Amino acid sequence: MNAWVSPFLYRSWPLFAAILAILPRAAECGNATIFRVPGSGVTEPTAINNAGDVTGWYEVQGFLRTANGTITTFSVPKSILTTPLSINASGAIAGWYFDKDYNGHGFIRNRDGTIETVELALSTEPQSINDKGVITG
Repeated sequence: MNAWVSPFLYRSWPLFAAILAILPRAAECGNATIFRVPGSGVTEPTAINNAGDVTGWYEVQGFLRTANGTITTFSVPKSILTTPLSINASGAIAGWYFDKDYNGHGFIRNRDGTIETVELALSTEPQSINDKGVITG
């Protein structure tokens, strides 16, 4: 074994053991829920509403994780990258996407799964949606 790796691992193992002991306990206490979109390398939650629904992105698509743990993935039609950034109390999700020419557009994904595009400027990138459905960004 490499001479510097062995002492590093020897000195660091208590820290790693503590982290491994704390993570499951945090999830049990309701302080953290650890999840990832099945089959993804990266899962990036970006917003949560008061009901516990989480939205975010993985790879090049968006996801919705409901409070009961059900994960639904989605992409804006004809997009090469979908980036959800906000979710309101009714479950509407706002974010932005790139088309094949790398032009930025906005979208709203309604609770029923339908997606509406938002075109307010040359490059529209909604950052947030409130409980009345008003978006900013």
